[in-house]
Amino acid sequence: MIQRLFGILAALFALLVFGPAVGAPYPQPVDTYMNDFAGLIEPDAAQALRGSLAALERETGIQMAVLTIRARSDYDPSTSIADFAQRVFNGWGIGDPQTNDGILLLVSSQDREIRIHLGAAYDQAYDVIAQDIVSNVIAPRFREEQFSEGIEDGIMQTIDRIALRLVSESPHDGTGGGFLDRIDHWIFGAIAGIVGYGLFGRKIRNAAARLRRCPGCGTRGLRRVTVRLPEGGRRLRTYCRNCDYRDDRMLREKRDEHVRHRRRTNSSGGFGGGRSSGGGASGKW
Repeated sequence: MIQRLFGILAALFALLVFGPAVGAPYPQPVDTYMNDFAGLIEPDAAQALRGSLAALERETGIQMAVLTIRARSDYDPSTSIADFAQRVFNGWGIGDPQTNDGILLLVSSQDREIRIHLGAAYDQAYDVIAQDIVSNVIAPRFREEQFSEGIEDGIMQTIDRIALRLVSESPHDGTGGGFLDRIDHWIFGAIAGIVGYGLFGRKIRNAAARLRRCPGCGTRGLRRVTVRLPEGGRRLRTYCRNCDYRDDRMLREKRDEHVRHRRRTNSSGGFGGGRSSGGGASGKW
């Protein structure tokens, strides 16, 4: 009887002491953009990626976070990678609660699982794009054990093909209206989208250029500047500070500065309380 009572007390003590740590459903963030708990990302790449993600949020209002973990079993092994990502996304509150356009890139290294989880603003067409990025961009890199490069490529593809695409789409007011009214909205949305993509994309790519390795010497950290030509026009110059590599491309002049601006009014940092409905895509390597 005494031994049984002692066993019960020991079990209760273990539950009180160790239960909260074992039962944590997901990790707590230490950074708004980069939480590399599995140690998969090179330090210089992580710093550059953080700058790119900060530029994305600053220029478009879209918040994207990256989370790498050792294994889901460290938290809640009973869930799928999609359910785990949903719990992290809504638990952290990624993105703006008014637009719900946040994005989470999740990697579980021992489970060999990848997930791009999308906010409620993204329809099923974006799930298809996310699946292509997971399967054909990130996973092939991971199979070669190029984890940092795979995450870098995945982030930039997600910015270009998902985040900036959402920015370029025209809003739907849901009020119906006549056919001509809808044509006007479509035309305006297309024009604003093209201009918006050029404005936002250029600024974000300037920040992202520091991720790229120089084709000449292999050093990471290319620079981009705009050069005005004496005869008129402008040229975008990409160059390396460590060798003589240089790539010049002519720029077309902007004709219209009118664009649907989606910048967040509160840019104090941290998560804003965004929600996800479970959209996105998963994969393994």
